[in-house]
Amino acid sequence: MGTVFVSLKKLFQAFLYGEKGIRFIMRSGIIAMTAMLLLLASLACGGAKPDGGANGAADSNAGQQTYLNNCAACHGELGEGQPDWQFQDSEGRYPAPPHDSNGHTWHHADGLLFRLVKFGGASLNIPNIKSGMPAFQGTLDDEEIKAVLIYLKTFWTAEGREFQAANSVGDPFP
Repeated sequence: MGTVFVSLKKLFQAFLYGEKGIRFIMRSGIIAMTAMLLLLASLACGGAKPDGGANGAADSNAGQQTYLNNCAACHGELGEGQPDWQFQDSEGRYPAPPHDSNGHTWHHADGLLFRLVKFGGASLNIPNIKSGMPAFQGTLDDEEIKAVLIYLKTFWTAEGREFQAANSVGDPFP
């Protein structure tokens, strides 16, 4: 409150002192506008954190163990996926894709990834696509699924995380 009063006092004095005062007011206005824009930008970035939320580091640590216990058998310990993941096998299923930057996981919004893990690949109802991705609804709770997805983001480049965060604005975690 004291700082605001001092600033208002300086603005009033600048107004009284003519041309010098006008320059002060203009400089103060530019500084205030710059500060406001920086504040708004930081708030906007805070709404779509690449780590998935305020507990990103903690969720990532918890997610790592859950990933290793439930996902690594198919997707690899480092998210490398299975060989030839882009091609259907003899049963018409696609092998487990990589979750690192070589895959496409980072292209998808948090909400879609969450639903895919919770309800399985078949829940996508894509014609002519068979998914081997099981549903984890009865195995993992919602917080564990989110933690795994936050952990997956550690496999991506900074650009991939930024892209995915922007993509997730319209379809965030539930």
